[in-house]
Amino acid sequence: MVTQPDRRRWAILAFATLGQFVVAIDVTVANVALPSIQADIGLSDPARQWVIAAYSLAFAGALLSGGRLADTAGHRRTFIAGLVSFGLASIVAGSAQEPVLLLVGRVWQGLSGAVLAPSALAIVSATFPRGRDRARAMGIYSSVAASGLALGLVVGGLLTQLLTWRWAFWFVLPFVAVAAVGGAALLPREAHAVRVPRRDLVGGSLLLAGLAALALGVARSQSDGLDTTAVTLLTAGVVSIVALVVVERRASAPLLPPAVVAQPARVGAYLVTTCVLMGLFGLFILATFYLQEVKGYSPVATGLAFIPLVASMALGAMALSGRFANTHPRLLILAGLALAVAAVMIMRGLDPTSSYVTVLLPAEILLGLGLGTVLVPCTNISTYGVGPRQAAGASAIYAAVQQVSAAIGTIVLNGMAAVGAASWAADHPDAGPSESTIAGLVDALGLTVGLLVLAAVVAVVFIRPTEPPDPTPPSRSPDSGALAVAAHPTSRTSREEP
Repeated sequence: MVTQPDRRRWAILAFATLGQFVVAIDVTVANVALPSIQADIGLSDPARQWVIAAYSLAFAGALLSGGRLADTAGHRRTFIAGLVSFGLASIVAGSAQEPVLLLVGRVWQGLSGAVLAPSALAIVSATFPRGRDRARAMGIYSSVAASGLALGLVVGGLLTQLLTWRWAFWFVLPFVAVAAVGGAALLPREAHAVRVPRRDLVGGSLLLAGLAALALGVARSQSDGLDTTAVTLLTAGVVSIVALVVVERRASAPLLPPAVVAQPARVGAYLVTTCVLMGLFGLFILATFYLQEVKGYSPVATGLAFIPLVASMALGAMALSGRFANTHPRLLILAGLALAVAAVMIMRGLDPTSSYVTVLLPAEILLGLGLGTVLVPCTNISTYGVGPRQAAGASAIYAAVQQVSAAIGTIVLNGMAAVGAASWAADHPDAGPSESTIAGLVDALGLTVGLLVLAAVVAVVFIRPTEPPDPTPPSRSPDSGALAVAAHPTSRTSREEP
């Protein structure tokens, strides 16, 4: 029999997960719509990637400040405020008549998501602090988040062709409203908000500026080589990050709390996530352009073609990894990486005559299972045992890792694909554009394989169980911050900030 408190906990999970779904789906919802957006408002080829990267970079750069704000102002307040702000930003992005306003809307969405995402994960982590219920909750949360990334491709394609690309941004508004109302009704009210320290705001600004400069520098170097502009941007990015380190060393409440980032298992989860998302996220865009430009798929057909990826990702997150995320995380991560490598190797066999059923479909299924299986244990480790005053901060660090990896991976893989396509076209003047596109895709997939192998090495070295096989909850308070076995079975447990 499910008690009233249990029903309330699972209802809270549903609304928090819906908030994360809103953030996740907007990472990819514009991918399939990009060709239509480009034609409608006059985006240039170099600018089109920034419809994706502007969201991810703003999201990543502001996440640590967003996590700090959530921990000080209260998770309920920032969850609801983040939803409202995200809804307004979505209206602006969908109403844009020119590239500048669209990019402003995407940046605003990213900044809103930077407040919303860590609040949502902190709420789930605090509601389910340990045990089997935590593993189930993290499996559901991760599957919805991962499925949102893939479902964005489907929704974007369907809405672009059946209605207009603008509905790809307006689509989230009903979900925003439901999550905000549900959160306001169920989440407990918190004490008076604490003012965010000025140094935290300075640190967050430096982080955002540094990431933006590095991303712009990488993009410039991909298209024009290491010219003066690229070198200047890269230098500015490095200087900003160095300044961030100096500021954080003197901060009384740093954006990267040592108690959160000092655990080896948590560092391993960050590194595995970095390698996986850098290697795989750019493939969503590359696969989109392959289907539309090489195979001639419509936006609707392209969106529907990604449904197996969505379904298999949810299956991998819930059925294959949710049950064992606490006790066998390294085994799950290695199994998921093996599936992802197999998917990438299948995709390297693409050519203009490849059949969707025999090549892309099995690759999507394997890739979805692999991603879902990897992300659940990494999400669990990233927040396990963190005290309530650092829960949103820990969530923000993990979300920042995801977004930086996705943004940089998108820029680098698309740059590699463009360079590879141009090189192939120069060496094979009689070849058509389809052959050049595929040659660039194959070059980018080579980097993906290398990153997935590196992720496996990191998992072997760093990842340990978060809980022993015995599912009986320990007698200690769930907020005590025990993460000893997450770091190493023989390491000593240290109490984090209460």
